[in-house]
Amino acid sequence: MTLVVGIEGTAWAASAALYDTREESVTVETDAYQPATGGIDPSEAAEHMREALPTVIERALSAVPDGREVDAVAFSRGPGLGPCLRLAGTTARALSGTLSVPLVGVNHMLAHAEVGRWAADFEAPVCLNTSGANTHVLALRGDRYRMLGETTDVGVGNAIDKFTRHLGWSHPGGPKVERRARDGAYVELPYTVTGMDLSFSGLMSAAKAATDDHPVEDVCFSLQETAFAMLAEVTERALSLTGADELVLGGGVAQNRRLQAMLGEMCEARGAAFHAPEDRFLRDNAGMIAVLGARMLAAGDTVAVEESRVRPDYRPDRAAVTWRDADPGQSHERGVTTVDEPGGERRVRGAEAVVDLDPDASRVHKRRVSKDYRHERVDARLRRDRTVLEARLTAAARREGVPTPVVHEPACGRSASSSRGCTPPVSSTATRRRGTSGSTPSGRTSSTSGWATTPTTWRTTRWIYTSWKAVWSARRPTPTRSSRPSRAATARPAGRRRP
Repeated sequence: MTLVVGIEGTAWAASAALYDTREESVTVETDAYQPATGGIDPSEAAEHMREALPTVIERALSAVPDGREVDAVAFSRGPGLGPCLRLAGTTARALSGTLSVPLVGVNHMLAHAEVGRWAADFEAPVCLNTSGANTHVLALRGDRYRMLGETTDVGVGNAIDKFTRHLGWSHPGGPKVERRARDGAYVELPYTVTGMDLSFSGLMSAAKAATDDHPVEDVCFSLQETAFAMLAEVTERALSLTGADELVLGGGVAQNRRLQAMLGEMCEARGAAFHAPEDRFLRDNAGMIAVLGARMLAAGDTVAVEESRVRPDYRPDRAAVTWRDADPGQSHERGVTTVDEPGGERRVRGAEAVVDLDPDASRVHKRRVSKDYRHERVDARLRRDRTVLEARLTAAARREGVPTPVVHEPACGRSASSSRGCTPPVSSTATRRRGTSGSTPSGRTSSTSGWATTPTTWRTTRWIYTSWKAVWSARRPTPTRSSRPSRAATARPAGRRRP
């Protein structure tokens, strides 16, 4: 059995830990850097690291059982702040040489993922990391973790901290936002998800501006609801893409109970298992470094001192995964989650829509379903805007001669505002902004893009896609051009401008 010392020093946490593989126990000692004002100053954090690391290492080593010796020293090699990483790396090399044991260089973000997998005893989970500077979704593919989605600008933790610094609150800002949000109400803020990637800078700026017109409690509530809904959406999309049924959460922001509740509700709806480690393993800590270091040691993945330079920009998808069997990526159908219904029908469930397949008729029924984990106003806005945008893009492509599905709009059979899976009504003002005259007679239908419109409602949430080409296993011949709708049949009515 193995004893591994872990040393963490990527930013604010001067931390050391002892992991005992025999007892599966982890002792963690941490001395956190607390800036007097503003955010983390790298030079001040490194000075704190220089003073605190010897003490926390001594306390961690005091937990070594009598008659046993340390087998390896693992340290966080990156990503992180250069001054802090260099000091922690130098300390780890010195301790490794003093104890005459191997040195293991650990990727900090993979340690967040692996400590959750270890604690939950999961086999092949998707991991959502939500730390200060890094926000991404990971899954193993082949011999490496793949970045399925990530922030394109600032990490969610840093975005929240910048918002709280605008208010004059001390670091860290996350717990303060969580407390204030308990008494808040929703105000609309930007929601930016592009495919699998996220952006938090616009949300952060809008939240700062919103404090001029709304109570701080309302802005904190809305900031959480919006940012966490974005995280849950891309995570659900990753589960749908990979076919995985396990999710682990990592990073300091993951200590937020609202985020944990949203992800747990999303996973429950999908039939996936969810695990959020205890708080001491979510924030930066040496325990996760020691746990992953022990697995790397068992795989023979150590590093010579002369090759152990730190890597401040060490992305998790650049680290070879030597401690796990390579995932061939063939255990499930990539890209879809398919449910076979009792009647022989097939249903494909994505992250945002449910698609009922009717191969015999070459038809697809697509419904954008509501998400209970999202705030009801966020959910209604997203489903409405995305439904309209999809219809507009389909119409624009058809006008350019691109073969596209014909979009029909069957009767929903229920009130659009009360039916689950139906888009809530859009005001007549919003309808005119999308190009429909407010004077359109009630009941008038436009076939330009397959939308049925009234002065007050876009009835477009439940669509039927009728394809002109074989998209199912039957592989039917492609119909001739004459079978496509004529330009006369798809002409725009008077008063409509091109979307």
